[in-house]
Amino acid sequence: MDYFNQTSERLHYRKIDHTDIEAWVDFFRDNKQLAFVGVKDDKEPQALSTDWVTSRIERYKTEEYGLLSAFDEQTGELVGMAGIIPTELEHQNYYQIGYSVKPRFWNQGYASEMALQMQNFAEKHVQTSMLIAVINHDNIHSIRIAEKMGMSLWKETNFKGSDVQVYATHYV
Repeated sequence: MDYFNQTSERLHYRKIDHTDIEAWVDFFRDNKQLAFVGVKDDKEPQALSTDWVTSRIERYKTEEYGLLSAFDEQTGELVGMAGIIPTELEHQNYYQIGYSVKPRFWNQGYASEMALQMQNFAEKHVQTSMLIAVINHDNIHSIRIAEKMGMSLWKETNFKGSDVQVYATHYV
């Protein structure tokens, strides 16, 4: 299966590209959860979107996986971004399931759908004994999604300057 061309029940996924900048600007407007993904809203939404998209495209040059744009199959609208993210945590390398959803699509099951799709891909195609989700203590919605993926609290640590909880699924 091609990592960069996946589908789930309502979504199709592809590599992020610069054409996503305009549609992703909405993620940075009136989003009270930006701190959960490590974003300080000290710039205008357009600049934040440009930085976000550009940095994700740059990761493709050095990493096998990364975030993908997720589009609604019916409307073609960008709903969010999700993927398998190589992550260094406490000097160890892991694969993290990551996702972000534009605020107008919250509470519609898209984050769960994206996370489960990436987990399913990883279980079949990624050589790893464990997947992780790095979650801010206050991000109750992401904790619930990690639990839906069968993950449980593994540890608490500091990640990129924030105190976080790390949820994990172990495959033995």
